[in-house]
Amino acid sequence: MVATTDAGEWLMLPLPLTVQQGWVLLIALGVGLASLLVFLVLAEKREERRSVDDWSLNALNTFAIVLAPIWMMLLGMVLYGIWRISLGFETALRGDDLRWHVLAFVGLVTALGALVSAPLALIRVYTTERQTRTAEQGHMTDRISKAVEQLGQEKTVKEPGKDADGKDITVERTQPNIEVRIGGLYALERIAQDSMTYDKGRDHIRVMEIICAYVRENAPAKDAKQSPHEVLRRLTGDQGLSPEAAFRHADYKSANIYFWEPHELTSYNISVWVSHLPLPRTDVQTALTILGRRGTPQIELERAAPTFGSEVGYRLGLRDANLQSASLAYGRFQNALLIEARMQGANLWGTQMQGADLWGAELQGAYVRIAQFQGADLTGAQMQGAELWGTQFSASTTLTGTVFDGAAARAIDMSNIGIAPEQIRSMFGDASVILPGGVTAGHSEWPTHWPSEVLDDAQFEVQWQAFQRTIGYSPAKT
Repeated sequence: MVATTDAGEWLMLPLPLTVQQGWVLLIALGVGLASLLVFLVLAEKREERRSVDDWSLNALNTFAIVLAPIWMMLLGMVLYGIWRISLGFETALRGDDLRWHVLAFVGLVTALGALVSAPLALIRVYTTERQTRTAEQGHMTDRISKAVEQLGQEKTVKEPGKDADGKDITVERTQPNIEVRIGGLYALERIAQDSMTYDKGRDHIRVMEIICAYVRENAPAKDAKQSPHEVLRRLTGDQGLSPEAAFRHADYKSANIYFWEPHELTSYNISVWVSHLPLPRTDVQTALTILGRRGTPQIELERAAPTFGSEVGYRLGLRDANLQSASLAYGRFQNALLIEARMQGANLWGTQMQGADLWGAELQGAYVRIAQFQGADLTGAQMQGAELWGTQFSASTTLTGTVFDGAAARAIDMSNIGIAPEQIRSMFGDASVILPGGVTAGHSEWPTHWPSEVLDDAQFEVQWQAFQRTIGYSPAKT
């Protein structure tokens, strides 16, 4: 080692290393630094390239890269030792150290073989892991494909019929194979759960998209039943007919199975009509149940998923779906897209609808007890005759243009929500409700048709229905 004195003279400081050992040390340090740089570069590239973190492969890569400097140093030392022993064979032949030289040479060659085989073993393990991973992904893809095939299954049924001459014949027709389709839906649910357990949810959102598409295609809004109220509103509003002319129109006669006169169409009649709506097909209801029982990890994954046009991640897409009389009770539909969905008579008991988009949704006569609508968008939603018992809203809930004619409000805190006075007056409630501004029973702003005491269930039902009969149905002009 070279240094200088205070007088500027050069001074040689000896180190306990030979020239060859010094070169070995320098090479080892260089290899270590180079390996560290390679590790940092590969780690950064791997993060950019891999969208799904596979802990087993990453652990194997990290293990190999960390041990690479040690391996290269040992390899260099073994090669250096073999080279030195090879140079010393001529001297050993003239002396008594030949046996020891041969033993040392054999030992170093054996060590060299072990060092060379180590990376080959790691490569073999890495390749096996990648092949296993690829096989698992292929198996998951096959499972999804088979489940989707089940969703389109149909069956042929034979029914008695009549021909043109009135003779008895057997008529064949195809219809959905409900049993097989339900099996496909449950298979998709299992795939989504397995994906969360073994694959960090890689296929969960894809499965949710498939199930949502199944609901939209098999229960579109265009197939929903139209109430006499809706038909009358369309005929008098969009087409400008008088109530008398609308009453004679074929569309109104088709929807008016109860033979109500136009002046008899009240919010109470909406409740009667809703109570006779048919239930959704069993496979559609099964799909909705599966969507509603997603677990917390699945919902958190959806919120974290980058989604174009959404600030809250992935959202269940049920826009323009026919959910009349469907049961979403206690389901988890936070942030769901239910724009213009037909949900008359739907059971939303305890349903979590926080942040859901229900713009223009039809919720007449729906059971909305203890449902949660914090942050939901109910702009233009139709909630005539809905049961709002214990329903939770918040200051961020949008109620612009929401129609509450004949709805029932009970055990609701409206003190911090943006609801208009005319919307409150169109509903019926009792003293269990707190109105905006903290208004309670006995206040001058308390609605005159609301009782000033808390009613029991029987009393509330009677007075609510009596109120519904007193308010006429006024078609909305568009």
